[in-house]
Amino acid sequence: MAPGSAEATFWPRADAVFRTDLARYAGDLALARAAAKGAREALLQIQPDSEFGRQRVAQYLRQLHLALGWVEIETGDFAAAEVHFGHVAEARKSLPTTDNEARRNHALDNALWALTLARTGRVEQARSLAEKSLAFERALDAGKPDDQMHKINFVVALVAAALCNPNPPQARALASEAQTLFESLPAEARRLHSSQLVSGLITEARRVL
Repeated sequence: MAPGSAEATFWPRADAVFRTDLARYAGDLALARAAAKGAREALLQIQPDSEFGRQRVAQYLRQLHLALGWVEIETGDFAAAEVHFGHVAEARKSLPTTDNEARRNHALDNALWALTLARTGRVEQARSLAEKSLAFERALDAGKPDDQMHKINFVVALVAAALCNPNPPQARALASEAQTLFESLPAEARRLHSSQLVSGLITEARRVL
């Protein structure tokens, strides 16, 4: 990479996002926060000269705040998590949703934002996001994808929808559906750190509903 080129500017800044993500998946919250320090500001200082460059910065901003949102969920700070998922939603405005992977990511982003909005008392704002996410996951599930990540995303959408549902019996039924779906995962998948976080979301939702 030529010094001063767009690539030479971008990749050292993107490296902080990779390190944040790796630390988050390992459950090392302190390391994740340390790796992320200054990363948002560094990415926002990049001035892309193409649509590809703008989308790439947006993608890494999404990835950064998605990781940090999960970090705050793990600490139980849903207000801080909501701020990060709001940044995810802002980044997503610059990203296309033309392929299935992008649409799946969009549905997950909506579910996480809805879940944290609901947990901070903004249920009305959260409801349409949760409903859209759950509708997408149900439609995807109808095709019977052999995909464990789909199940995890579906569980998150169910929890978000449960927290946003004004009908208590329906809300509890959605939370129970989330529990059943989670338990259908293979044991090794359920033991993953990221899966245990999702299990905790189910447990907490069933407690408050």
